[in-house]
Amino acid sequence: MPRNFSLLSRNITLNEYDHITADRLAIATDIGEQHLAVKRGNTGGHSIVEQKQQDSDTVSQITVETKPLDSVVDAVDVLKVDVEGAEDQVLRGGSPSSKLIDRS
Repeated sequence: MPRNFSLLSRNITLNEYDHITADRLAIATDIGEQHLAVKRGNTGGHSIVEQKQQDSDTVSQITVETKPLDSVVDAVDVLKVDVEGAEDQVLRGGSPSSKLIDRS
């Protein structure tokens, strides 16, 4: 598993952010699973890829659980998204009636 989750969890604990819960999953359009390409030397460069798709910087692939944003959180005031080109999957995910993101 990429170090990202353990670093995030450690920072939450060290900063005593009791109101934050970290989940091991990817936000996407649907509930399911996708492949995450784990990159060498760039912990912010991991990305969702088609099965068996790799490049020279890919060290390994892991399978990650995916869920739509509105199935994970009830409300969002501010959303900062940096997901290596998968912004569309994050913003389109969830039910059309979701009140999380203004779709107009």
